[in-house]
Amino acid sequence: MRPQRSAGLALLLLCVCALLGCKSMDFAAIEKTPSSALQDPSGTRLGEQIAPQLIQRPGQSGFVSLERGLDAFVARAALAEAAQRTLDLQYYIVRGDTSGRLLLSQVFAAAERGVRVRLLLDDWTLADADEALAQLDAHPQIEIRLFNPTANRGWLSLSRWFEIIGDFARINRRMHNKAWIADNSAGIIGGRNLGDEYFEASPDLEFADLDLLFIGPAVKEASASFDRYWNSEFAVPLSAFQRVAPGVQQRLALQEQFAQERQRAAGTPFVKSLERSPLAMAVRQGSLPFVWAPARVLADDPAKLALPEDDPALKQAKRGLLLTGQLDAIAPKVMHELLVVSPYFVPGESGVASLAALSAAGVRVRVLTNSLASNDVVPTQAGYARYRRELLEKGIELYELKPSAGKRTQRHSVRETLGGSSRAALHEKSFVVDRKWVFVGSLNLDPRSIRLNAEIGVLVHSAELAQQIADAFEQNTSAQRSWRMELREDEVVWVDAAGPQALVHTRDPDASVWRRLSQALYRLIAPESLL
Repeated sequence: MRPQRSAGLALLLLCVCALLGCKSMDFAAIEKTPSSALQDPSGTRLGEQIAPQLIQRPGQSGFVSLERGLDAFVARAALAEAAQRTLDLQYYIVRGDTSGRLLLSQVFAAAERGVRVRLLLDDWTLADADEALAQLDAHPQIEIRLFNPTANRGWLSLSRWFEIIGDFARINRRMHNKAWIADNSAGIIGGRNLGDEYFEASPDLEFADLDLLFIGPAVKEASASFDRYWNSEFAVPLSAFQRVAPGVQQRLALQEQFAQERQRAAGTPFVKSLERSPLAMAVRQGSLPFVWAPARVLADDPAKLALPEDDPALKQAKRGLLLTGQLDAIAPKVMHELLVVSPYFVPGESGVASLAALSAAGVRVRVLTNSLASNDVVPTQAGYARYRRELLEKGIELYELKPSAGKRTQRHSVRETLGGSSRAALHEKSFVVDRKWVFVGSLNLDPRSIRLNAEIGVLVHSAELAQQIADAFEQNTSAQRSWRMELREDEVVWVDAAGPQALVHTRDPDASVWRRLSQALYRLIAPESLL
């Protein structure tokens, strides 16, 4: 666009915003009080229970892989119930559905016991949630901050959308981190947000996802990352937008709301299944199967959001602030095998070149991602489709998840009792190096995660944990769960070997005509930098 036209458009937007009463964020003018994680958790029940195990394994952290959604819900609820001093929660999405409200009821109950709760939420999906969240924020033990918010509130507000257009470079940068930390003693990091589709509670959509529950030194690193975000200029107290005066009546009303929510959910298949989850039984028996290993929590510094996307020299100089830079510095060199799980996989030319170089050096590279039929973000699938042929030509093994995958593998499935048939979609973000190292977190291998958003993850040096994640990879890439991509007669095909005779598809299987047309259009018009 020519400079004159850019200046004219900017002036027009300013005039429209003035007419609509648009505001803009002035982060420097926001008053807030810095705070930090609990420094000494030794006096808490969690701290006392964990301390003897840490003494026996100096420098190591203990990990439990949370592959099932039910177990992931139970782990979060258990930590909220066990917390005595602090709960620090950091999420990209919190839904007001059954599982979301049940978890928030656990958080509220913790606050009622005197636990200090810090809830840090990305603002993108919350423009209409201020009033509901303000009820929680009014509790004297709960503080909610919104990360990188718009000044104008309301999802359908014209002034908000003009603010987004006028300040797109800032608002396009999002906090994608997911962390749940109790008493600075135990934490959960991974791919899951808070909502039914992440915890096997939705009859329509089931995300195949992965978290790690952990104790030990890695928790302190996770808390340090949380503090950096909580105290950053981008974290704005909800009270700056919406304030509810704290009072006894307001708290009693919330108590009643959450009590009714628990009563409504008590007899549902989801809650009944929670009681039978393997993790729930292990928690009751005090026999969590921790895998002990050295580990590092790696996270983008919130300052990443202020780095200009189009200044590679500056980004190179600041690589220590970036999760990808930290990975480059400490991750091991791949010698034999690389297993990658990324639901939104847009490698770009540089990513293709890196994977191709590994393949040329004799490394077996295998990637599991979504199919067009399973992906909940069609533009990202279109970005991936641009590189599919080249990846196969370079020797990369590709697998795409079937939308029917969720119904075929759940033991004592909640899905059947919920009724209907749910669509499975991949949401896990992980990689395994030589079955010795494993990374689990929020990082997708796409331009948005790498260049724009803030992300977090855990890198663990453990053959035992790596084998667990690799075993799950083998299950997810089996013929029952995924299509195997191949080049046949110079054509990309999907091979379905689940039946007695392999079926070969020459176009995206199980995808509607509308989805195929949408993908074709996005392949032409979608800017890769935004995917």
